[in-house]
Amino acid sequence: MALLGQSTAGRKWRVGVQRPDAERGTTMAVIEGKDESIITSGAYERKIESEGKRYGHILSVKTGEPVGTDIGSVTIVDADGAKADGWCTALFAMGTQKAVEMLKRHKDLNAFIVDDQLKRAWVSKSLADRVTLLENSITITVVD
Repeated sequence: MALLGQSTAGRKWRVGVQRPDAERGTTMAVIEGKDESIITSGAYERKIESEGKRYGHILSVKTGEPVGTDIGSVTIVDADGAKADGWCTALFAMGTQKAVEMLKRHKDLNAFIVDDQLKRAWVSKSLADRVTLLENSITITVVD
């Protein structure tokens, strides 16, 4: 989503982050922004299911098969939408441990990551004051 300027009320735009395990439009968090892109990657919309197992559209560069990850979704906020999209996909494929380590090394990344069990979330310090978590069951950690 590309956010141009601010709302007609003169405030930042408020963008809902989809809950990965629920119907489209079910929001688990809200991120505020203006003049930037907010991009989310996950395996909950572009997927197929076979024999009770879900396969996402993000493929492993090593195997060519859908990545196995413990991430439910990754949201990146950046003025450059292409950069945000690339980081979303990369962090999603890494899994939580490597993705959180990447956030520690790249302080300029504005990221919100949620695990696939919807129990833990991580937000980069640079984005923390613009994220409102709507789910009491999710514990959020600010990555410094």
